[in-house]
Amino acid sequence: EQAHQRVAPSLLLNQRFYAALTM
Repeated sequence: EQAHQRVAPSLLLNQRFYAALTM
């Protein structure tokens, strides 16, 4: 359960990082 909760923010951070990279 803890791992799943940690994946949510990780994915959001990854998306933000990817967006910054494409920008």
